[in-house]
Amino acid sequence: MSAVIIAPHSHCEDFTIRDCDRRAKQAADILYEILQSKGINVTRINHEVLRSDSDLNRLPARHSVTRRALWQAISANQPTYLLELHSFPRDDFGGSKITILNLPENTKAARQLAEGIDEIRLSTGSYANDIQYQYLDWPGVIPFLIEVNEDRQKMTDAELVVLMHKIANRLFPIRGGGQTAIFYASILVCVCLLILVIYVGIDNLKQASQNIQT
Repeated sequence: MSAVIIAPHSHCEDFTIRDCDRRAKQAADILYEILQSKGINVTRINHEVLRSDSDLNRLPARHSVTRRALWQAISANQPTYLLELHSFPRDDFGGSKITILNLPENTKAARQLAEGIDEIRLSTGSYANDIQYQYLDWPGVIPFLIEVNEDRQKMTDAELVVLMHKIANRLFPIRGGGQTAIFYASILVCVCLLILVIYVGIDNLKQASQNIQT
């Protein structure tokens, strides 16, 4: 498994008003560096698009330069995790440190990602989140929308790093990723079963041959 990271609302120019996700770029940068350090094939989609000019997470932006770059990165790196980073004001999502917004079809994957990480809250997302919706049923793509709290009193920079490490370890518990590990384990089980069937078949043939000789 590889990974593609995008933070569609992360470009900020005016911090006096909240017209962007103020901590999404930081979270995306941290996660990108962690995955690189683990030897994961990870692509980061950068942009300088203001949300007020074009909301990259909505359907009308699907054919924009940034969304086309995302499509190209995903197409070239399957199977892949699509990691979409956002951030939210202090008390949204119950004041959690991190919230994963999952569409109903992706609930199982979101629960698996959050398992064992107490700081993560799960919440049902919206089909208006077009990046998630576009790649929801793509073969070889597992999309996640990860929201982080912008308030550093709620979650310090050090805590953000720790939690990004936890998420990275859940996605890639071993080199190649959890999904790939399961895939190869399944192959191993099939091979073992095939060997067992062949062994039983040979044993039955031997018994049959002995019966004929007697």
